[in-house]
Amino acid sequence: MGQSVSIQSSFHGKSEHSPAAAADMIGSDRGGYMRRALSGAKEKLRANSAYIAAGFSGGVTFFTADLLIHPIDTIRARIQAESRQFYSLQSMARSMYADKGLNAFTRGISTTMFLSMTGNFFYFFAYDKLRIEFAENYPLSVESSSFFSSIVAMWLYTLVANPFELLRTRIQVGVSPQIGVFSGVASIFNSEGFAPFLGTYRMKFLYDTLGVAITFGLYEKFREFASPMFVREDGEVDENKYIIASAASFFSANVLVTLLSMPVSLLITRLQIGAEGAEGPTRRRQLSAMEVFRDIWHNEGARSLGKGWSARLIMTLYYSTFPMPVYEAIKLRLTSLH
Repeated sequence: MGQSVSIQSSFHGKSEHSPAAAADMIGSDRGGYMRRALSGAKEKLRANSAYIAAGFSGGVTFFTADLLIHPIDTIRARIQAESRQFYSLQSMARSMYADKGLNAFTRGISTTMFLSMTGNFFYFFAYDKLRIEFAENYPLSVESSSFFSSIVAMWLYTLVANPFELLRTRIQVGVSPQIGVFSGVASIFNSEGFAPFLGTYRMKFLYDTLGVAITFGLYEKFREFASPMFVREDGEVDENKYIIASAASFFSANVLVTLLSMPVSLLITRLQIGAEGAEGPTRRRQLSAMEVFRDIWHNEGARSLGKGWSARLIMTLYYSTFPMPVYEAIKLRLTSLH
């Protein structure tokens, strides 16, 4: 409770950690004890308020951002799900509009609305809390604390969000009807069991871990390469140029990782929509990621591994520029109120 208070011998030999000793301590110094307890509670509340502000800022910002980019994500999912022929971004958009009109671009948007607000609140709350915990309790640099907290927060996000992302992809490509979020997940589980979720969990954890690690690594290398831009002759750092160089480095790293990870993105989409192999007359077996990869390689060719690259590149450019400054501005405003 704030700070430890030693127990004197006047407590008649009671153990320092016994309830009776604690009661005596509180009774003998009630005013000071209560002030310390209240002070500690206020500090904890203030810290938690900062984390809640980060979570709320992330939820609101990315709720808006995800809704705006949802039509492009739907086109991306449809392109990657198509195994019979290749579609460009424009040709798939025209095909979808001719088939279902504007409604084709909003399929799965209710799942996006639910997932964006709750999932991003959870991610940014966990990221900020873990970043502070790592920095205070382990001998880590600021960069290392951010790196590890980002990976762990992403794992936690994936653990919670993966079933809903699977449902959204199936609705987007027309495999599942547009039904409620929880009833849709329950329907998949009741008809197929845990297999489709488990297959995508493995790939998502691998994708998230490698994505964060490679992005951070490339970011540091690009920023080191750009250091002559923001380090003056006297060794001081020009803050404006540093911000520009850091933003450009992060942007470049994100674009490169997006292009390199296209095959993994395609595999995740195919696993989400339910790639199946024959097992018997009444039951079908969920294919593994390697089986899906071999099937794509043999039947569609190496070119297909880049399906949806233009849509994903647009999404990367969008997420690398618009949401984060808005998130930081909202968080700064909220934290200044406390």
